[in-house]
Amino acid sequence: MPAFIRGQNKSGIQGRKRRFPKEIYYGVSLMTLGLFHVLCSSAAVKLLIETKQVSVEDADILIFNGKAFEVLEEEVEEDEITYLVRDYIKNGKYRYVFINSTRLIFNWKYCEYYTPKGAKYMDTLTRKEREILFGKNMLVTKSKSNFYIFFDALFDKINVYTIFGILLWIYIDYYIYAFLIFLLMAYNLTNEVSTEVQKNAQSEKISKVQKHSFILWNGAIKVIKEAEIVLGDILVLLPFTEVPCDCVVISGSVAVNEGFVTGESVPVLKKENTEVLAGSVVFQAIMQDPEKYEHKDPTPEIEKYLESNNYCLVRAVRISYDSARGKAFRNLIEDKIGVPPIYYDTIKFIGIIACMLIPCVFSVFIYLQAHLPTKILICYIFDLVYALVSPSLPTAIWVGMSMCAQRLQQKKIVCKDISISNVSGTITKVCFDKTGTLTEEGLDIKCINVDGTEVFSIEDIKDPIVLRGLSMCHSVEKIGDRLIGDPLDVKLLQFAKGCVDYTTRNQKIEKTVAVNGKVLGKINETFDFDSTIRRMSTVSEANDGSLYAFAKGSAEAILSISENQVGSDEDRDVVSEYTREGYRVISLAGKPMKERTKDRQEVESNLKILCTIVFENKLKKDSAKTIDTLKRAGLSSIMCTGDALLTAVSVAMNCEIIEPHVPVIYPKLGSTKKTIESVVWACFNDDVVFDKMLMKVKKGQDYVSYIDYVIAIEGTLFDLFMEHPEYKQLIQRRCKVFSRMNPLQKSKVVGMYKETDLVCFVGDGANDCNAIQIADVGISISNSEGSVEYCVSSYLSYTKEISCILDIIKEGKCAIITTLSKIEQILIITISQFNALIILLFKKLFMSDMQNIYTDILINIPLSILMSHFKASKKLSKKKPQKRLLAQNPIAGIIVHCFTHLIHLLMLFKYLEHLGHVNVMPSKPNKLSEESQLATGIFLMSNLQALYSGLVYTPGAPFRENKNANKLFIAFYFFHLVLLSILFISVSRIPVSDNSMCVMIRQLFNLLPLSLNATIAILALTVSDAFIVILLTKVLNALHSS
Repeated sequence: MPAFIRGQNKSGIQGRKRRFPKEIYYGVSLMTLGLFHVLCSSAAVKLLIETKQVSVEDADILIFNGKAFEVLEEEVEEDEITYLVRDYIKNGKYRYVFINSTRLIFNWKYCEYYTPKGAKYMDTLTRKEREILFGKNMLVTKSKSNFYIFFDALFDKINVYTIFGILLWIYIDYYIYAFLIFLLMAYNLTNEVSTEVQKNAQSEKISKVQKHSFILWNGAIKVIKEAEIVLGDILVLLPFTEVPCDCVVISGSVAVNEGFVTGESVPVLKKENTEVLAGSVVFQAIMQDPEKYEHKDPTPEIEKYLESNNYCLVRAVRISYDSARGKAFRNLIEDKIGVPPIYYDTIKFIGIIACMLIPCVFSVFIYLQAHLPTKILICYIFDLVYALVSPSLPTAIWVGMSMCAQRLQQKKIVCKDISISNVSGTITKVCFDKTGTLTEEGLDIKCINVDGTEVFSIEDIKDPIVLRGLSMCHSVEKIGDRLIGDPLDVKLLQFAKGCVDYTTRNQKIEKTVAVNGKVLGKINETFDFDSTIRRMSTVSEANDGSLYAFAKGSAEAILSISENQVGSDEDRDVVSEYTREGYRVISLAGKPMKERTKDRQEVESNLKILCTIVFENKLKKDSAKTIDTLKRAGLSSIMCTGDALLTAVSVAMNCEIIEPHVPVIYPKLGSTKKTIESVVWACFNDDVVFDKMLMKVKKGQDYVSYIDYVIAIEGTLFDLFMEHPEYKQLIQRRCKVFSRMNPLQKSKVVGMYKETDLVCFVGDGANDCNAIQIADVGISISNSEGSVEYCVSSYLSYTKEISCILDIIKEGKCAIITTLSKIEQILIITISQFNALIILLFKKLFMSDMQNIYTDILINIPLSILMSHFKASKKLSKKKPQKRLLAQNPIAGIIVHCFTHLIHLLMLFKYLEHLGHVNVMPSKPNKLSEESQLATGIFLMSNLQALYSGLVYTPGAPFRENKNANKLFIAFYFFHLVLLSILFISVSRIPVSDNSMCVMIRQLFNLLPLSLNATIAILALTVSDAFIVILLTKVLNALHSS
């Protein structure tokens, strides 16, 4: 069997088979009102119930690392395959599975799932065999049907909890309350299902590719669905089509927009043997050596492209999840919505309270057992549980974050995961990319420095060799009327007033260059830019037949291949001067050639420096102001860029990441050995010295004056420093600029800072996607269309200014303080309500349906929603919001509130008994009385306590707008002030309380009249309650701050 058959397999795979169809699972879940589904919410439990363990050979579900994956099976005809794939076929079928988006095929001979390897054997396989071994260009997802989305949402743990609560309230005749809670649950369920259906539809839209491509098959061009493409197919790329998979150009050249991958909507030219990534959009194509192909499904537009040679041929080299689009989609579907820590804090806190109150509930049960049937008594006990753990509590946690996300969307900032809102308000360090983030996207030519003289116009360049080099050292191509290539090359050619054209000689296309309409010559050979050696080169031929080699690239790269080392020192000084001022510099060098050559090493040796090209990369208008605002808010800013160190430091100073007066030191290698001992230190803006023994900066023997200093470092030395803990700690504390960083090194910087800080990375998506993804908060300010579908950042900003981070942090602080305060408020109100019911139960009393409606529907839920309607403060505060519920101050505050409320409720209860207010209306058989004077007093006071707690726990400045600025909040309290005043008048024994309206209100809310002394006592105790809470809260805050 050929070697490509044996590939890497997933060890530890276990096989399982379904015990019964899915329909039975749904039926049992429905019959148990979701309890069975909740029981199976644990993947391990569900697998144990639904499936049984079998061999991998018989399995229809595979288990790997605790996750379940569906086995897929397809049929194949015998005449479509050869002996090469016989081990994968049984009974005319083959099996495969996608495990974590990696396709594995089952080998019947070895009874194992493999990932086939060995692309070099591709030509020995038929197309069908390539499809069997490597699959199609499909993005297979475990999508949910709309029924299952509804089923899963309906029988969510919280909804199942609410459903049983509704049934309980119906059983104890709380019909109206049960109906209102049902409506709220239905509203939340509708929103949740519609959101999930839209998300699922988006995933389906991306995964089920329905677009068409063109394949070259047996000398003919045929239309094929993108999902049908297999590895090794020869594809035809036409203008304005999307590249379906990762390909290699095998004939011709193509200009594509890789904005989907890089975030930059800049045309990039791809020549033979270069890769074109999936998701790129084709602008134009050129077939240098065209052949005549038959077209099976001709259309006038396609025929036009083929006749004008506006196409190219590519080979599919990576498909499905291995392609650039597939990897992005994998990130999208694997991007999990995190649960904020405060959610777990809430669950723990409720658990602690429940454990503390179990004896109390048990005492009620024992006390009332002789007076009520056990079944009815259990219902009342469960109602107590629902009073303590409100079904609205988990939803309330998310509302504040959702409101913040909506406000950000109005500012053209999309929040991809609302749970990250709480994290974004607590970040302590922000890393910025430079080009396209802190600075403008494009570069402008400031000047050309020729022999120490700055030239600002091409007409001022007298040296014909320099003029020729500027015009002919590039990889720019002309497609239609558009120049395509590296943006710097295009900018330089435009500066030289040059133009690219093509002529045909001896049936070969030659690229010629003209300046101001006059042809200078042609470019014979082009060696494209290599990021490793940071340069590119060309061999050009003038009209007189003379040959000249030119090389262009980073100043260091060109200086390293120049012939005059003495002159190189002068050139280094020129380059250093420009980079210190923040300019981007490249050098141009050249030499005459005796004959044409394809040897790059020969071309790029012993060159003479011709000129220095100076580009300026302007800061965006909001960059410096945003960095200053972050600094004043106590957040540290870092630059992480691929640019040269001196340029990066200069930009960092201009945007105030580095303060101008602070010494900036940077390491460099003092010898060819890359060891920590060979590192020497230099200073950018002072003559201080770094003491490697003490890890301090000094001038002479003065250490004290130079305590404040920063470090800038390049990527190669960063990797070296990460291997030494003491230097790693130094970089963590002091480094402000990371230069010459590749995408992997940017990710390492984020990982390093995550050890000690909550990190945000802000980039444009060009080469920092990984850093954005692994940061605690990732912000992409790319406006590429593809980034909307595939972006894995926490936030996507359309503003193109880094000032968006200020809105994100402000809304984050608003979200976390809103969420925390709301949970505290709900817990205090529900615990106080629980206490009130416990007090009444010991007197064989309870609150009525309408009384619960007033407390929950008219106070608790609206108050919870209104707390989320506060906008974030316009000013970014330096203060840090409380991040956790299980902290000393929040817990102490909740205990003080609840204990004070309980003491005053007991005082009211005793005082009402003292006044003889013990009248009780007869109850229904086997039910507790819901209409009594004691319940009336408790109801009025507990509502005043709830409103007061809501007022206290609705924070304003410094993280949110002031309370008096929220008109809805003021209207809410005014409404309840009026309504409670009417209720107090209705229950007080005063002349006006006997009119029909007051009588009707008492009947509606099941209230009994109280004496004037009782109503005054309720108001007085409420004032006392508020005063004591305020006093004790101030004491706690003082103790906490000390």
